[in-house]
Amino acid sequence: MNLKNKNLALFLTDGMSLHKWHEIGMLEREIAPYNYLADFFDHIYIFSYGGSEDLQYNNQLKNNVSVVIKKSTVSNSLYQLTLPFLYRKLLSKCQFYKTNQIYGSIPAIISKILFRKNILVIRSGYIATLNAKLYKKTFYKRAMINMIEWLAYNLCNISFIPTKENADYLINRYGFLKKKLFTLNNSINIEIFKPINCEKKYDIGYVGRLNADKNLLNLLEAIKDSGYKVCFIGRGEEKDSLEKYAQENSIDLEFIDKVNNYDLPKYYSAFKIYAFPSLHEGNPKTLLEAMACGLPIVGCDVIGVNNIIKDGKNGLLSRPDASNLKEKIVHLMSNQSLMNDLGQQARQFIKQNYDFSIIINKELDIYNKALTR
Repeated sequence: MNLKNKNLALFLTDGMSLHKWHEIGMLEREIAPYNYLADFFDHIYIFSYGGSEDLQYNNQLKNNVSVVIKKSTVSNSLYQLTLPFLYRKLLSKCQFYKTNQIYGSIPAIISKILFRKNILVIRSGYIATLNAKLYKKTFYKRAMINMIEWLAYNLCNISFIPTKENADYLINRYGFLKKKLFTLNNSINIEIFKPINCEKKYDIGYVGRLNADKNLLNLLEAIKDSGYKVCFIGRGEEKDSLEKYAQENSIDLEFIDKVNNYDLPKYYSAFKIYAFPSLHEGNPKTLLEAMACGLPIVGCDVIGVNNIIKDGKNGLLSRPDASNLKEKIVHLMSNQSLMNDLGQQARQFIKQNYDFSIIINKELDIYNKALTR
């Protein structure tokens, strides 16, 4: 069987829209897989929580990819419950229901219950229950997430999670997932994310959220007496405290609020090294992008990072404290040969394990096999 006469419905994360993706510079990256998949499906419908503002991005989508906007003024929580009934006729014509994350999977679950023969695909970039615990959600929210996660995985035909470690955890938690869970890494377009020959304007760069769990204050403490020029690209609650610390310690730190995803390679290539001091991760795309651009990496020896960075082979791993981060950064910055070797190995690692076409074709193969069961 083939997918050419099949339709796929994609349900965005609760509250997410194409316009929000655009605002945070992620639109190109997030729609790329679906523009690629569109060549193999009859039609793809993206169910968004955005209004008419989302329609302005139609020109960036393939002709057979449509955005289904939220026309209702009800809350997003109520909209998730009513969406499958509002679009029952359209969803009955979709053979695949796919989630972008566990958060937002409720309409996909209801659609599966309404149309049992259709295929439910639960895609998540991280484990929702662990994430809720880590971010200290309320007891009520954790209970809700536990219930939704269990229901999603119980009803699904296919589930995707990045990294073997995440897959092993889920199979141990939900034994019934064993035959329908697939490890599918985040994909990187290595034709876009590649080394660019340009001036190394910054000694150290970081791209991502400026939140406490990213451990950026320890990074600044590690380099406060070094004279290094640093660039942080992103937004977050820690920006003011990071800026204050940099000023008080005479750190040459530049903040860039937002860069469109496909413009990032020229910024990555302007960094001598990429620092990623995060305390925990799922399958971090900015780390993968930096590696694809051939950057030598210093990251922390934590879950979600140490399965990507192999210490001394394609990057350096540090303890999360400022002292060890300083030691690793100084060691790397003083050894150009090591920087070159680690950068080359980092890009090679991404080409072998995260290349966009390899990941998407693996996903297509799984869909085709699901149709023959």
